[in-house]
Amino acid sequence: MAMVQRYKKNPDGQWQWFIKEYLELLYSRDDLDSIYEQCIGRVLLCHCKRDVLCHRIILAKTFEIEFGAEVSEIGGWRVPFNKPFEKIPSFGSIMLSDVDGVGDIDAVGNYRMLVEILRGGA
Repeated sequence: MAMVQRYKKNPDGQWQWFIKEYLELLYSRDDLDSIYEQCIGRVLLCHCKRDVLCHRIILAKTFEIEFGAEVSEIGGWRVPFNKPFEKIPSFGSIMLSDVDGVGDIDAVGNYRMLVEILRGGA
């Protein structure tokens, strides 16, 4: 919530910071797959103004990238990212250095592999 409040108090120039912080928060979890499963068939809501990019859209697009979810906006809102990403780096990148001897890995797009490594399965 502190990230959202910081962004809303001074949104100018902070969107890239917010995306990075929020993605790092999401990718630091080892239960993102469980969160995704709980959201299947549900509508993600928030109180952000119409046509504003927000954490809900970042979460939805993360589900799209990591789990192949089909995510769409309802109500005719005009937001970027209406289509599935063709190039993951256009969304964001979280480079992790030397992950358990595997080397450098971009967390975005590799959640399942990272969880497997961190749980000791690789």
